Amino acid sequence: MTCYLILNMWAGEWERQWAGLWQAYINICSCCQSVRVIVFSGLSHELGFVQGLKVDGALILEDAFYNPENLLSEIEKNSNRNAVYIFGYGDHSHEMAVRLAFRLGGDSLTAVNRFWFEGGCILAARNVYSNNMEGTFCVKRFPFCVSLVRSTEKTAPGISGPIPDVRRKNISDNSGYVMEYSEEPVGTDCSLEDARILIALGRGVRTKEDYRKAEELARMLGAGIVASRPLVMQGIAPLERLVGASGIIAHPRLCIAAGVSGAAAFYVGIEKSGYIIAINTDPDAFIMSRADVAVERDYREVFGALRKYLIEEGMPDDFADGGKI
Repeated sequence: MTCYLILNMWAGEWERQWAGLWQAYINICSCCQSVRVIVFSGLSHELGFVQGLKVDGALILEDAFYNPENLLSEIEKNSNRNAVYIFGYGDHSHEMAVRLAFRLGGDSLTAVNRFWFEGGCILAARNVYSNNMEGTFCVKRFPFCVSLVRSTEKTAPGISGPIPDVRRKNISDNSGYVMEYSEEPVGTDCSLEDARILIALGRGVRTKEDYRKAEELARMLGAGIVASRPLVMQGIAPLERLVGASGIIAHPRLCIAAGVSGAAAFYVGIEKSGYIIAINTDPDAFIMSRADVAVERDYREVFGALRKYLIEEGMPDDFADGGKI
């Protein structure tokens, strides 16, 4: 089996990236016949250090600007089905590891803390349950594409050199995809774990249109929005909005739980809220007995009235400025 260490020069901190990649390889080197590095670089990046890397070969893929599609296309064309592809840390690396695994029909795992070879199997560990626990996963399908978390240690990268096999290729015009682009900053979601106000939706939300309307209300309130497992499994809400034991563990000042029964696995995700308002047509729903305020109504009526109030009156000044709920 070959291990490919993918060093993204566009991401910066290449020495720290390389140290993390090299340590990951050392932990599984006993099951690898060779280790090679793929360097994704810009045309102006300084690449003299590559000659000294402690690997069996290097492929330098140069692009005029950061275009992960070009990199993935090149790796796919020359893929090794019995291989491990290790990307560094960062959102771009997580994305590329998943996309490459899908293209090659292999397994992927992102934001891995560490992995190792044991009992004839590659094992990998990463944080789960909103970083409250560490889970261990066994790799069963190759190629295996993995991305790492940012290492806190600045260990020296593996250097020996010279590399016996170094190839360089310009992939700027590889894909036929967009070759001109512009960038502008866009607003991002607040951290759901740290949101001051949270709207939590349950199976009472039955359509994507209902979910979209709840998102509009959340924006008006400056709130985050999360969902129970049934909504995620039905495709009404995205997976990254899953709240509870297997998802987000939040602690907002105010949580509005709408159409939620309050199952234990869900409730653990919002129980640290400072104040809980539950809206449900079933007065016997578990969430109603756990809430500070229980509203026995269809949540759509309540949301509609709240939306109308916000349009006509706006957010109360004391609340908008961080006053008491």
